Order: sequence, then C-alpha cells, then structure tokens
Amino acid sequence: MSLAVDYFLWAVQRTFEKHEDRFLRLLWPQYSLVIDADDSREKGYGRYYTRQRPLTAAALKEAEGYRSDSPK
Repeated sequence: MSLAVDYFLWAVQRTFEKHEDRFLRLLWPQYSLVIDADDSREKGYGRYYTRQRPLTAAALKEAEGYRSDSPK
C-alpha cells in the first residue's frame, strides 16, 4: 500500500518540479483533489485541481509565469 502512495506523490512531485505530467496523466482518474497552496492567482488559499480541472504541466507553466512576475 505505501508503495502505491509513494508513486502517486512522486507523480505529483515530478509534475511540479520537472513539468513532466505523463505519469500523473496515467493516474489522474484516481486523484480527487490536489491543492497548490502557493498559487494564489484566483483565491488566497491556493488553486484546486480536480478531475474536471486537471493538474497538467501546461497549467503549472502558466502559474510559474504568474509567480515570476509577483514580488518576492
């Protein structure tokens, strides 16, 4: 069981760090919610990714552009 959880977390991490979402796309139907607490473009509490609004490398690249423009 813990190996499965580790693989799911690894797929999310790989998407965030390397913008490679092929592993996440395979598993995405099994996820119900991923919260990007650092992406406050829409809401102060972060951005929610759901089955209807999936987490993808393209969505993260869009968010990265937002983050690079925001003050540090």
